[in-house]
Amino acid sequence: MDDQWSNGGNWKIEHSAGGHTIGQVPDDSADAYITSSDHAHGGSNLSPLPSVIDGVNALTRNLYIGGWTQTLNPSHGDASNHSGELVVKSGNLRIADFPDPGNMTNPDCYYLRLGFGGAVGTLNQSGGNIWSCTFLSIAFEHPDSLGIWNVSAGVANSYGVDLGSMGTGIINMNGGSIVGQNDSTYTHGDHIVGRGYFHPNAGYETGVGLVNMRAGVFYNEDVTIAEGLGSTGTLAVRRTGITGAAKDLIVGKHGSGSLVQSGGWVIAKNVVIGSEKRGYGLYTISGGNFIQYNPAATMTVGSAQGGIGHFMIVGPNPVVSVRRYFQNERSRLTVMLEGDAPHISPLLIDDGAEFVSGAILDVELPPEAQFGFGVSYTPDPEQVFNIISVLSGSVTGSLALDPDDANDWQIETIGNDIFVRYCEGFAGTAACDGL
Repeated sequence: MDDQWSNGGNWKIEHSAGGHTIGQVPDDSADAYITSSDHAHGGSNLSPLPSVIDGVNALTRNLYIGGWTQTLNPSHGDASNHSGELVVKSGNLRIADFPDPGNMTNPDCYYLRLGFGGAVGTLNQSGGNIWSCTFLSIAFEHPDSLGIWNVSAGVANSYGVDLGSMGTGIINMNGGSIVGQNDSTYTHGDHIVGRGYFHPNAGYETGVGLVNMRAGVFYNEDVTIAEGLGSTGTLAVRRTGITGAAKDLIVGKHGSGSLVQSGGWVIAKNVVIGSEKRGYGLYTISGGNFIQYNPAATMTVGSAQGGIGHFMIVGPNPVVSVRRYFQNERSRLTVMLEGDAPHISPLLIDDGAEFVSGAILDVELPPEAQFGFGVSYTPDPEQVFNIISVLSGSVTGSLALDPDDANDWQIETIGNDIFVRYCEGFAGTAACDGL
């Protein structure tokens, strides 16, 4: 532990062998406690000073933060705009008040904040465990705040992460797990990617959240992308990343949310794309797997409350398996054909679909798609593509083609499956009659 933790020397670290001033922990195997007897000029926050804070860097060292020091602010943002860095390589970082440091039950909940009050805060985690019974807040209290959490290994277990209450919060994952708290029956909590903030005098403030996943697990009971008015959130899943929600995955609640998947897995019970008035959600999948295991699960694109949703399936590579599908007015399903012979992975629906009047279907070819030696490809005359395959249950309502597609495509229904037929230039033939 280095002396960057100290602010005038009036904080203490305690461990099982007694109290030690910051920077004087006797060996790397000792646990360190910042407890209720510690104070910072009577303040309520533990705010490390700028520069690098090597918080937990030994194989067996643990850091427990609690008591009067309610908040760990690596950016020291509540006092100035200094930036700071917290490093967790191994051991445990626990943010809570344990009245008895030897008893890890019934803690009071406190906060870990990165990028606080207009500052830049960074957490680099390459192992170990981070634990809190409340939110881990990234970018908070000021529009210039920037919080960055880089994870390559280890586990973070909390009620949830709160990205971009104000300012910009970023998580970069190349491994490790950021998950909700667990008991014997279920995971509970909420990951929020782009919260936004309502100020009573200034109205809604912009909040931006971004999660970049190449590997690792980002999972909770609920995951919400762009929660508040004015918020923007993006969750990008690549390679072997796994994300999802035991209950609800919401893309664009009151703000503008985007889920972009080119690999990995998205697993959820219920998915809502554009859930509330003024909310806009876009889910684009070009690779990887979307799976709903729960028999009662649903995917809803757009909402009766006025949210606008857009679900885009690109090319032949993704696997999209939905239990039950709903698409509301003004919301859009886009299928983009790709490949050396254009193809699309169909939307697989296990138990029926419902299309509200005004639900839109958009069929696209890649603009100026080039294959081989610069030869642009278009579908064969009257070529048919299966875009939705309903395995059981009923299909109610109908999709309406986007007006820009009306002269190029025709929707056909065979049983419970929905197809499109390419008709550009072939109006009046038997298959494209009436166009």
